Amino acid sequence: MFRRRFITLIFLFAGIYLQAQNSHLSLGGYAGIPIGNSSPYYKYQFGLDALYLTDASRTFRFGFATGFSYAVGEFYHKDFEDFVEEFQTSNFAYVPLAVSGRFVLGDFFVGADVGYAVSVTGKKAFNPNGGFYFRPKFGYDFELFKVFFSSSNVFVRQPNPTDYATSRHGLGFYAVNVGIEYNF
Repeated sequence: MFRRRFITLIFLFAGIYLQAQNSHLSLGGYAGIPIGNSSPYYKYQFGLDALYLTDASRTFRFGFATGFSYAVGEFYHKDFEDFVEEFQTSNFAYVPLAVSGRFVLGDFFVGADVGYAVSVTGKKAFNPNGGFYFRPKFGYDFELFKVFFSSSNVFVRQPNPTDYATSRHGLGFYAVNVGIEYNF
């Protein structure tokens, strides 16, 4: 309950601040590979982004980020003493609801999206249905579009105890991505 109120307040105050500023709308897509604890359980990740940023100063932009991300589950084997069993990790799809900030350094930018990733695949993938979302980014702006590298991180409190795969890597989902954003 506290998280919902906190996120609502952030969006409310940010919306009031952003109303009369120069704004930048970007839509894009990305693809990536899972890393860390997620790599044995997921094959790849892809997604879509939507960003609305405004100029807070000459070198800093602030706004909102959302989109859709989908991670495809991997088959893996568990060796028991007298037999081998095959499992498949459930696919994981989520919608990030985040605030976004970027430092613009000439044509380069560095920034991050911070918020909550709402799971749209239900409790099969992660329990609770989502988690804290953090996505650092850096890239280059070609005026019409941007090319960027990022790291998707979804942190969860506890794994789903009914799914062997998520109980093994129940600390979240992690991936490195490369993508492109089109500027409007």
